[in-house]
Order: sequence, then structure tokens, then C-alpha cells
Amino acid sequence: MKKYQKQFQVGSLDSKPKPAAPPKQAVVKSASPPRTVATASSPSTHGTAEPLDPYGDLVPYADPNWYHAYHSPYYNQTHADLRAEVRAWVESEIMPNVTEWDEAKKVPDEIYKQMGTRGYLAGLLGARYPKHLVKNTVQSVPPEKWDLFHEVLVTDELCRAASGGFVWNMIGGFGIGCPPILRFGKKSLIERILPGILAGDKRICLAITEPGK
Repeated sequence: MKKYQKQFQVGSLDSKPKPAAPPKQAVVKSASPPRTVATASSPSTHGTAEPLDPYGDLVPYADPNWYHAYHSPYYNQTHADLRAEVRAWVESEIMPNVTEWDEAKKVPDEIYKQMGTRGYLAGLLGARYPKHLVKNTVQSVPPEKWDLFHEVLVTDELCRAASGGFVWNMIGGFGIGCPPILRFGKKSLIERILPGILAGDKRICLAITEPGK
């Protein structure tokens, strides 16, 4: 927690006020600068201090709290714009057809290609958006503003199709096979392999087995 402390909002869910502790007379000497504890109402450098507008069906506990206009320090307008973009695509291209794809045990290659064309595949690597490896980026979010919460959001909206087979087809093998190359592969290997994968023209997976197989 000390390593990532500056990236989080530190607060308390306890509604009862705690009694004030007696003042300490001893002086603690430390070479480290004093820690700054952010309250739940303080603005975050990551996003906006104001809650975003309600969105979606607003079914209690079915959507994230920030969809219900609860303030979150981790989501801002770029996340709201991306959410609307991905949901419109999922509702028009995925949800009407996903049952048919499940029964056929085949998702059309064009859908995976659209993931690349829309820039979503490049945003699902657990890293900064690799704009140097793609021709198309996400329409609603500039590459320099992309973060892990955008990645979570894309995955969450894909899951609204209610098909584990579809989600695994789109990002399962991709999410296991691609990040190791980006993180640990040689530059020549990355430049040769990743552009085609991130464009949706090629597939990747992690080929392993288990002791009992």
C-alpha cells in the first residue's frame, strides 16, 4: 500500500465519529516528507470531483455505483464517453446475434476485426496505450489518457452480452498471450507480431497444458 498510496483515495466507511486522540508531546524525527491523506470528498488528480450523470437501466447492484451518479475518484468524462461508445456497439452488433453464435460455436471473424479497428484490442494489454503499434485508436479516448479503468470498462461492457464463450473468444486468449510479448519480448518481435494482432487480423493465445491433461 505504501508503494501505491498516492494513486488511491484513503478514507473511512465508518459513519460514527471517532473520539479525538490526545495530543502527543513526543516529536517524531523522520527524513521522509509527511504523508497526505485524501478524504473521500477531495478531488482526485485522476478525474473529476463531481459525480457523473446516471446511466443505463439503473438496476440496484447490477451496475457499478458510478453509473448511479455516485462519485468515484477513478472515473471521469472519458470513461463515460467510452462506456457509451462500447455499449452502443455491443447492443447493435453483439447482443442480437450472440445466441446464434453460441449455438454455432463460432463468432464471426469480422467481430474480432472490429475490436481491432475500434482500437479496443490495443487498450486491453494492462499497459499504456501502444499507439505506435496501431493505425486506429479508440474514438472517444485519446491514447495518452487511457488507463486501466478504461480497460476494465471495455471488459465490463463486453460482458453485458451474457456469453462467456463470446467474451473468451474476443479477449480470453488475447489477454493471456499478448501482454507477455509486449512486456518481455524483444523489440523486433514486438514490431513484427503485435501490429497484426492489435489490428484484429491475427489471433494469439498462450499454449500450455496442465499436469493432469
